[in-house]
Amino acid sequence: MGRASNMSGDYVGVNKADVLDRMSQPQQAIDMDSKLKDLADKTKQIMKNLEGQTTPQTPSIDEKLAAMTTPDQWLHTPEEFKALDPQSQLFSLLKLTRTPTYDCKDREVLGGIEGGDGQWNTCFDSWTDTCKVFSFGIDYDFSWDQEVAARGKCKVASFDPSMEWEEKDVDANVRYYPVGIAANDDESIDGVRMRDGVQQKWKVATLGTSMKNLQVERLTVLKMDVEGFEWEAIPEMISSGALKHVDQFIFEVHYFQHLYQGQESVEHWYNTVRAMSDQGLEMFYSHLNPMSSYGTINGVDRVACCYEVSFVRPQSLSNR
Repeated sequence: MGRASNMSGDYVGVNKADVLDRMSQPQQAIDMDSKLKDLADKTKQIMKNLEGQTTPQTPSIDEKLAAMTTPDQWLHTPEEFKALDPQSQLFSLLKLTRTPTYDCKDREVLGGIEGGDGQWNTCFDSWTDTCKVFSFGIDYDFSWDQEVAARGKCKVASFDPSMEWEEKDVDANVRYYPVGIAANDDESIDGVRMRDGVQQKWKVATLGTSMKNLQVERLTVLKMDVEGFEWEAIPEMISSGALKHVDQFIFEVHYFQHLYQGQESVEHWYNTVRAMSDQGLEMFYSHLNPMSSYGTINGVDRVACCYEVSFVRPQSLSNR
């Protein structure tokens, strides 16, 4: 059956078998020809009416975020955020994640491969040659750790419980530790190596414990790419006061729905990132991880999972 729509949304149709049957009778054939002509005329009129019209397109995520032009549209107290509808919560989170507030004068991209994963925007404003750096989440890629050590003359402690290495020196300024970061100290938690899905037992510790164990009072840079563990590690760093002893915090946010479910996860993510400003940290760079996967969160499709965000403590720079 062929169909054509009139402007009211109703449909008129012609059955081919009926046409052939009626054509055996002259008068019926004439009547049918008339009906077909009327149908063709209606179709032409419909097409004429539709000329120049386009199907309304749903604004993209980027377009919606671009339309958010004043901070009050995405900066909310926990109470205000909780009262928002789920999609407004998500867009507030994404806008917050993608809106730097500090202008770093000496920013460099270190580590990784150009256009790929493992590159980190690092701020060298008022850098000193006595810097101490912690880097969590290595997966055998020490490129950032070695470059920041060379660029800033730093001592770097590199942490990753998923690598099958014992504690050892990578080079003169970079030392590896088979320990992860978490909200609690634990000698053996269940972990899954992201690269191949292998289940492992990991040793983890809080940031404060790792700083105490290595006798580090203040970190010049804390870099963290821990595949979702940031959402439990960061709140602990805030509540314990350890984050106050970090001058630059570079990390990847992972919006993984399989780790946290629904609206509560978006609320937790938002409040965690929002707390950076309360800790005296300001974002100087945000970048979509080019290796991101995409999913649906709070009814919004094609949401990227991963952003690399860089924060600095302006007060610490002015004191140098």
